[in-house]
Amino acid sequence: MRSHLRLALTAAALLVPAAPSIAQAQGPRSYFSAFGGNPLPQGSSLLHAQFGWPGISATFLHGATPKASVGGRFTFNYGMEGRVGGIDLGLKFQGLIRLGLLDSARVNLGLDLAPGLALYFPGNGAFTEVGLALPVSFVLGIPINDALALHAAINLPLLATFTGNQTFYVPILLGGGLGYALDKNLLLTLSLQMGPVIDVRLARPYFGMEALFGLAFRL
Repeated sequence: MRSHLRLALTAAALLVPAAPSIAQAQGPRSYFSAFGGNPLPQGSSLLHAQFGWPGISATFLHGATPKASVGGRFTFNYGMEGRVGGIDLGLKFQGLIRLGLLDSARVNLGLDLAPGLALYFPGNGAFTEVGLALPVSFVLGIPINDALALHAAINLPLLATFTGNQTFYVPILLGGGLGYALDKNLLLTLSLQMGPVIDVRLARPYFGMEALFGLAFRL
């Protein structure tokens, strides 16, 4: 018994100094999420830049409370709400609210709201379309390990336009993506969503897609 105890104490004494090296060998830790279903930790902030189809965006988010993050987003689009098949230049200025609805050891569920102003500039001398963006997204976050997290999303980037082609666009985009922590302050992101974009005025659907790469920086 005493020999076993001495062996255990010796092993513990050898492992304690090695613990930091073992932790470092496990790779970078993901201390924040650009997607996920959780808001940011209270007091922390991030800047998330994305590019691809249908445009380029920059998002700022700040952890306001344990269950809510607030911020804003600026977007330059060349595809109206992800609609594939034509080029429509536009600008969007939005506020952003991220609410945590559920958090367990395996998954988390959140709600994103991003109301704001949308401006689209059709070609051929058509009138500028001024509208109200009312996106709603439900996001299910699935942490895989300290560095990698997946997410699945139902995204409804609703848009009502009041000039030009006055209508109501109802995109229904389904998909997901991932975030990979390159280090504790830098996150590589990928998002892919697809589905119909319904023009209520014409009563016809278009094919819509969002395929975005990004980098998120913890500030």
